[in-house]
Amino acid sequence: MKWLLPLLYFILLLGPIKVVVVSNSIDYSPELIEYVSQEFQTISITADQFSDYQGHQYFVILGGPDAPEGIGELVSTILSLREQEYLRTTEEYNLFVRVKDGKTFFVLAGSDREQTRLAVDTLKDDVLDYIPKQPIQWMDDYDAALEKAQAENKLIYIDFYTTWCRYCTQMDEETYNDLRIIKMLTEDFVAVRLNREDPENEDIVSLYRIFGQPVEIVVNAQGEIVWSHQGYLDAPELYYYLTTILSEIQ
Repeated sequence: MKWLLPLLYFILLLGPIKVVVVSNSIDYSPELIEYVSQEFQTISITADQFSDYQGHQYFVILGGPDAPEGIGELVSTILSLREQEYLRTTEEYNLFVRVKDGKTFFVLAGSDREQTRLAVDTLKDDVLDYIPKQPIQWMDDYDAALEKAQAENKLIYIDFYTTWCRYCTQMDEETYNDLRIIKMLTEDFVAVRLNREDPENEDIVSLYRIFGQPVEIVVNAQGEIVWSHQGYLDAPELYYYLTTILSEIQ
């Protein structure tokens, strides 16, 4: 029965995107929770419970670096010292979006309780705009991807990986969890992931002369290479390349 709990935990993480709202008793906002719940499954927790929810990807944190009940300590691990000082010294509020260890944090905070409330009321729409409605829908069928690209008039982004490649895993956990990358690979490209060592992909690997991993290429609906890169790419780098490619074909 040792396998049962991990299996149940895995099953719980599947399905619709879940958003975890972390707050204290002062900044707790039932209005925000109700608002986010209109789009996503929402879980409300305290800072003390944060360690129990590490399997989730999206967190909305209410309060700044000096907020009580553990929120301040949590925020201090996410925001830079300059950002923390900004919140302490200005009578303003802001939304900070940070990706760390494959998780996306939305920090809604101001210089005091009232400013944090204004941040929640004013910027909650931005939080929903940032969160993709679904994760990247990777395809693993090259021919089906070509058909989809032709039907939707899109380019195809192909990620060649292996199961043992450390940089492939890092891109999967970090680069492909970046909100900008999710949005682009969901809306502007047909996204494909192919295991370079899978015998079923041998012809495609040979066609594009893939000798290492990770390798990222963009092809048109006819399968012709538009762009290629070998090696690890972080989210800002990949975002730059993809936006450049799209701008050149418009």
